[in-house]
Amino acid sequence: MELEDLRLIVFNERESGKLSDIQQDIFSQGRKLLDGLYREARSIDNFLTDRGRNVLNESLSVEETLQEIVHLRSKKILKLAVNQTENSYVDRDEIKRMLPAERAMFEEISAAIDRCRLELLAVESAWEPAAETEDDAVPETPAEHGPVVQLHAPENGSGYAVVRILEDIDSFMGIDGRIYNLKKEDLITLPEKNAAVLVERNIALNIRISK
Repeated sequence: MELEDLRLIVFNERESGKLSDIQQDIFSQGRKLLDGLYREARSIDNFLTDRGRNVLNESLSVEETLQEIVHLRSKKILKLAVNQTENSYVDRDEIKRMLPAERAMFEEISAAIDRCRLELLAVESAWEPAAETEDDAVPETPAEHGPVVQLHAPENGSGYAVVRILEDIDSFMGIDGRIYNLKKEDLITLPEKNAAVLVERNIALNIRISK
């Protein structure tokens, strides 16, 4: 591993909008390179010589290049995490290119965004449902399947998904502006993005309805 190898990685990361495929041990190899330069520096009596200046400059360049690799790849991983939470999609090939520590960071950021979004959309209020009319009455269902919650799908049926709730959830506001108070075993239609977050976190089960 040489400084030029690290600089090539930086070049590839800057040129591509996606994560580059790098060695799993790239940073341990970088640290070994630095350790060798540090040992050489300790053996130099006079840093004013050409050799002394070259060792100092190279060690500084290696440190800066390793930092730049982390910086460039972290920005891409953050973008991937945001894309996954907003669109429920991420390029699996890019996940495969992540180093173990980067994969852990990606998963933690994605989970944190989901938690923050659910918390910010949760609305604690004395919300009361509208008076039920004869047309709005919810049919009775067997107790083992839990209650059926009134479904709020738009007329064209697009943009919503039917899910079964697997655990009690604090009240929250969906992206459609409605307040949802959900309990375990409720069957309800939610905006697709809200439903995707709950399904991904194993809080809800997606129900496929055949026409």
